[in-house]
Amino acid sequence: MSVDEYQKFGRSEMLRYATPGEILRVASAIGQPMSFLDGNPAF
Repeated sequence: MSVDEYQKFGRSEMLRYATPGEILRVASAIGQPMSFLDGNPAF
C-alpha cells in the first residue's frame, strides 16, 4: 500500500477488521514455538 493510498483510504481492508491489540498479539507470537499459544490467555 502506498502512502498516497493510505492517505486516501486509511488502513488496508484486512487491518480495518483487526483491532490494534489483535495485531500486537499476533506480532508477539511470530517466531515463538506453537507451544507458546497453549495456555497463553492472550490467545
